Amino acid sequence: MTVSRKAAEAWAGLNARQRKYLTAVYNADQDREQEIAGKRLSRIEVPPAVQWRKLRFSLKLPRALFGYTTIQDVLRAAGEHDSGAGATLAALQRRGLVKIEHGWADLGIMTVECVYVTLTTPGRAAVRAGLPDDARPVKKPTGLLAEWLWESLAKLYRAGEAGMSRGLAPEGTSREDRTPTWTALQKLRDDQRDGEYIDEFLPDGSRDWWVRITPTGRRHYELHHACYRELYPEVKAVDPMPIEGAHTGLADHSPSRRPKHLVREPDWRVLAELARLEAADRCPLRRRVLQEYDSYNRWVRPEERVEIPAEVAAIPPGMTMPHVKKTARSTAVVDRLKAYAGGGLVEVLDVQAGRPGVHLNLPSSIALVCLTDAGRAHVAAHRHDYLRLYPDVPTTTDR
Repeated sequence: MTVSRKAAEAWAGLNARQRKYLTAVYNADQDREQEIAGKRLSRIEVPPAVQWRKLRFSLKLPRALFGYTTIQDVLRAAGEHDSGAGATLAALQRRGLVKIEHGWADLGIMTVECVYVTLTTPGRAAVRAGLPDDARPVKKPTGLLAEWLWESLAKLYRAGEAGMSRGLAPEGTSREDRTPTWTALQKLRDDQRDGEYIDEFLPDGSRDWWVRITPTGRRHYELHHACYRELYPEVKAVDPMPIEGAHTGLADHSPSRRPKHLVREPDWRVLAELARLEAADRCPLRRRVLQEYDSYNRWVRPEERVEIPAEVAAIPPGMTMPHVKKTARSTAVVDRLKAYAGGGLVEVLDVQAGRPGVHLNLPSSIALVCLTDAGRAHVAAHRHDYLRLYPDVPTTTDR
């Protein structure tokens, strides 16, 4: 018997409920696969497949406070999540289509018991054999959110600056008016390539923390709203404010060949950040050195206080190597930008942070990456080209 025939027979042997469960697991598995592919492209270390293919099915915690997992939310929307979920999963496991494990999940603020589900190779083949092409979800481009996270971001965009309370929702609150789950908020805060999409705050007079969308999250929403409308047409998402470079649909995510005179996406992230710092005349290193001198003068006797060297105030806008690595995931971008064919776009300065006899909590010498004249000219000349090529990279006018 061929593999394709065996997969088709496995699908045919399932009832309607089992197919919905297996399809929900399959879609979550494909979302995770794309998430991992995006991290690999960004040169972010990822765990072995045996770990990242394990999906959370259920968590042992109060639903009213923490909500449901991604798979549970999908099944609930289809009216198929109930007390018989365990029996359905067990039936799929007996057929070798999924693997069920019991373990623990770290939610950041606590560790809770968790039921994990892993789609097996036969299970993946069964879904692909059983679903017609037009019934399969549209392939999500790298960099876009899964449906449940897009729905969460849409809620926060709709709420605006006022935000949404993280306290318990009043009884009878509809699903679309409930604050996103803690799992969704964590993902929107910690796992996005271009920065945090949410901000937590405590309003005056409130005992509950609230959450609101950040400028970075708002930009992502406005930039990709048309793409998400094609991907997830059933998600309630209000029309966005117009934004330069906004996509018109998924076709805008089609791979485009990078012209030779333009740099790679990580390199552009560094150039854009340097241009932003220069536009605001900001330098985190300069601020840090000034703070160290201020701290030193506050702790010593008045006669031991020192004048801040003029060289400190003259430190130009720039990025330290840790700042570069946080922005581009690697410091290798610096060497590439220095070796740019048309002339180095950045230079590395050796900043002497301290002075003899003054103890500062800093290395005596710090490398600072700065734009060159050629770099400034390159950014000014090609900013709009980069906006079209890498629309998710914030530029000087985006913050």
